[in-house]
Amino acid sequence: MAKFSSRIIGRQDYTEPVPMSAAECSRVATVTVSQHPELKTWFEVFREGTLIGFVASRMYGLEWRTLDGQCWVPTRCPGSRRDPRFGRAILSLLDELDSNVTA
Repeated sequence: MAKFSSRIIGRQDYTEPVPMSAAECSRVATVTVSQHPELKTWFEVFREGTLIGFVASRMYGLEWRTLDGQCWVPTRCPGSRRDPRFGRAILSLLDELDSNVTA
């Protein structure tokens, strides 16, 4: 029978993800985030006063959604505790919107 290992129970191998760069933080700072009036887990993202999408924080990470999107999209990488609130989700939303404009 295998010997019980307490290292499995109290793992200490977590490493904090790399925080967002100053350029990424400045992109995130260009938008305004406010809680949806009816859906308490949704947060609306506004750019220059226009609603551009939604972000949410779930138990398994950050997600974002465009206005015409039918489902939530998880962020590609986990956020750091030093990132702005919803920073990675907002950045992914902005990347998606910018790629659709240029395409």
